[in-house]
Amino acid sequence: LIYLVVHYQNKNETPKAMDEDDGPRGEEHAQGANASDTLLTSLAAHEALAMISSAGKSSDPAPRVFARVSSKLKEGSEAGGSALQQPSSEEREAMASAQECGNNLFNAQKYGEAATAYTEALRYAHDADDVATLLSDRSAAYASLSRTYRSRPARTSEYRALFDLDPTSLAQMALKDAERAVAVRPGWAKAHSRKGAALFLLERFHEAREAYLEGLALEPTNSTLQEGMREVQAVLAGDGDGDGNGETGGETDAAATAAAATAPSSTKRQRSLGGSSFRSELDDWDCSLCARLLFEPVTTPCGHTFCRECFARAIDHRPRCPYCRTVLHVARDSLPVTITLANIISRAFPEEYEERRGEMTAGAGGPVAGGGAATTGDGAAAAAAAGTASEAVQQTLTLPLFVMSLLMPGESMALNIFEPRYRLMVRRVMEGSRRLGMAQARRDASEIEDVAVEAEIIECQPQPDGRYYLELVGRRRVRIHSHSEMDGYRVARCEVLQDTEPRPDTAEREALPELVTQVDRLVERLLSVLRSHAGPRYGRQGLRIQAALDGVGERPPPEQTERYSMWAATVASLVIPDLDKASLLRSTDTGARLRQLHIQLETWIGSLVVGAGPGCRVM
Repeated sequence: LIYLVVHYQNKNETPKAMDEDDGPRGEEHAQGANASDTLLTSLAAHEALAMISSAGKSSDPAPRVFARVSSKLKEGSEAGGSALQQPSSEEREAMASAQECGNNLFNAQKYGEAATAYTEALRYAHDADDVATLLSDRSAAYASLSRTYRSRPARTSEYRALFDLDPTSLAQMALKDAERAVAVRPGWAKAHSRKGAALFLLERFHEAREAYLEGLALEPTNSTLQEGMREVQAVLAGDGDGDGNGETGGETDAAATAAAATAPSSTKRQRSLGGSSFRSELDDWDCSLCARLLFEPVTTPCGHTFCRECFARAIDHRPRCPYCRTVLHVARDSLPVTITLANIISRAFPEEYEERRGEMTAGAGGPVAGGGAATTGDGAAAAAAAGTASEAVQQTLTLPLFVMSLLMPGESMALNIFEPRYRLMVRRVMEGSRRLGMAQARRDASEIEDVAVEAEIIECQPQPDGRYYLELVGRRRVRIHSHSEMDGYRVARCEVLQDTEPRPDTAEREALPELVTQVDRLVERLLSVLRSHAGPRYGRQGLRIQAALDGVGERPPPEQTERYSMWAATVASLVIPDLDKASLLRSTDTGARLRQLHIQLETWIGSLVVGAGPGCRVM
């Protein structure tokens, strides 16, 4: 135990990092961790430090100290004087020493260790000003560590994984300390600045603005408060995203402004509800993007409502709520219409709602409201082009990427998420579409493969230590057109991939059933070998083989050649270490994929000896 503590304290870095290997390794999340010994050492060190620091005293003195100071301040105000206990000289010296140590660590950008030092100083704090100062300093340390993790390049994390709290949890801890500091010293501008910074990291931008305004009311010339206010205003105005990636929302906001400027006033609703005196109430039924009556309203996870089509266009531009700028990982068509709200609007404003329906139908290339001639000539061509463009947009999606290894469509996988950046990503994904992209790292300038698989989270279990246990299943292939970074993880613009069906009555089409039969024969032989060595009677290896067999999914019918080829590739990957999953996913030719699988399976079975054979990766 002492060795673990000393070994951990001698580390220079604040977070406990995995040992760096000679290349990107995705992470040790799946099935068994490659760096489990290092991870256990990290966990043991954290537990050992917690045990020693909590011997005979609370692990975090802040709640106790805050309650004591608040109670004494209340008693002092009622008695008309100060009722705070004065610290002894030894306590004052110990507090000053720990605080100075924390300041030095903070200046050295060792924010985690600085927070620990401030926690130690809080144990000896009695004066209200000292408590507020230490809470403020610790809030700054947590917030700085959260920003550090958000800005850590994804490439660095793919080479060297971290085990620590995720940025959102750190920001929540920063907010709690800042709120306590404000409660102890409500007239201190710095405490309000800390609160605003923590709220900004939590993407609660409107509340952050209020916190900065309260601080500026106390100190109008405070440069930190002014800078924080400018940052919040930029995000709310659409000139920034709050994540440092430099994207702007000018196009979206310009479109919304233009729509609002050209939108006709809702005269029918004004007349039916009594005119302009109800204008503020009427605004509640308008979409904030198009400034028209809500049509097919959808509600985001953050609680804001827009027209379905307006939201789809906004989310195509960037994955944020158009109103509050909260990050949203939702598919373009994943949010259902809010039925209750749609029924209320259609019954309260039936005429205008029907007008909106006619506008949307006409805009989609359908029959024009009120009748009219069928579209002919150039109009038909334009409608067809619009339909094609709409289909293309619906096949394009934005996905957060989990860089580890490729998953085949239909394949299941269990993941143990411990990295801060991926914990943040999982939390956002679970609030949205529950889908992410499984990608694979490369060693060249491309950094990741240009293909991935959209996977759906079917099970998510938060663990007591902050980790997430996930169960995923692959859904569909995507080609990555571009990718950027958001809060330490990658986000990609993708296009859904589908095989090109061969034309009927061609030799290629007629050869597919025979190819499927040949591959299926080899796959069945492979499965029989694996099944003969699966199960508890073969010990740990048998259980691993059984788990691998359970993860390949259900065998599709041979008539569904594309799905079957993907399933066969999943089975083949169990025993062929050098199977190029990326090329199989990238291919849009079912016949070529089946032929490639046939060659590799035949080679493996040809080298098979009695038993599983030396070429079996699972054995």
